[in-house]
Amino acid sequence: MVTGSGTGTPVTSGTYVTLAEMKEYLGNRNSTTFSVNASTDVLTVVSTEITWNTGQPVVLSSTNTLPAGLSADTVYFVIAVSGQTLKLATTRANAVAGTAVDITDTGTGVHTITKAITDDDLIEDCIDDAVEYIESRTGKSFVATTDTRYYRQEAVNYLTLTLDEDLLTVTTLTKGDEDGTEIDSDDYWLLPRNEGPPYRRIELKENSDHSWDWTTDGEISVAGTWGFSSNPPDDILRAVKVLAAYFYRQKDTQVFDVVAVPEAGVITIPQGIPATVNKIIAKYQHPME
Repeated sequence: MVTGSGTGTPVTSGTYVTLAEMKEYLGNRNSTTFSVNASTDVLTVVSTEITWNTGQPVVLSSTNTLPAGLSADTVYFVIAVSGQTLKLATTRANAVAGTAVDITDTGTGVHTITKAITDDDLIEDCIDDAVEYIESRTGKSFVATTDTRYYRQEAVNYLTLTLDEDLLTVTTLTKGDEDGTEIDSDDYWLLPRNEGPPYRRIELKENSDHSWDWTTDGEISVAGTWGFSSNPPDDILRAVKVLAAYFYRQKDTQVFDVVAVPEAGVITIPQGIPATVNKIIAKYQHPME
C-alpha cells in the first residue's frame, strides 16, 4: 500500500486545546479563596491541597474590592510563611528578601488567589506532548486534516479499496488510471456504512461503470477530509487537559519519568500518568471494523 502524500492542512473547525483554555484549566486547579489579617499582612488560604513556595508568581481577584494595598491584574510573588499562610511581595527579589506588601484593610467580597501561569512555551509543549501521546496510543487523529492520499493495486480486493487512515469525507476519488479519471459519489460506498464516519474502506458498487484501474504511472487518489473526527470528542479533550496538566506539574515535582522518541515510535508510559487518561484512551484503541 502506498500511503498518501500531501499538505495535511488542519481543518480550521477542529482543534484540541488552545493555550488560553489550558491556562484557564491550570488556573482553576491552582486557585483558592483567602482572607487577610491587615495588621500582619498575612493571607490565609482555604485550600490545603495547593503548595505555596517563596517566589511563586500569583494574581488576585475579588467579587467586590481587594484588600487595600493589593490590585487585580497585577503579578505578585509569594512569601511562604507556613502551611496555609503567606505574604505577598511586588517582585521575586523582594519575596526572597521577605519584603512584603503593606496591606491596610481586609477588603470586601470573596477574594481569590491564583498561581500565575506565565511560562506559555512550556504549556504549549505540554499540550503537544499530550496530544502526541494520545494519538500514538490510539492510532487516531482527533483533528481533521484535508489531504490527498494515494494507493496502488495491493490496497484493493476486488471492488474494495482499504484505506490506511480514517476518512471523514471525500472530495475527489480517482480510479487509478493515468488520466486521473474521477469516480462519481453515486458509484461507490463508504464503509462501514452504519458506524461511519470515520470510514476505512471504499467499495465500488456492482452496477458502477467504473473499476479500479492501473497504468504504469497511475495511482488511485482519495482527496478529502481525514481523521477520526472533525472535532475531538469531549472525553479526548478532557484527557488532553489532564495529561498536559500532569506533564506541566513535573516542573515542580522534578519527576522526569516521560520518555518520548516520536521518530522511533517510542513513548514510554510514565508510572504516574493519570488513570483517567488511560481509561479514555482504552475506549479508542479498538480498530473499527
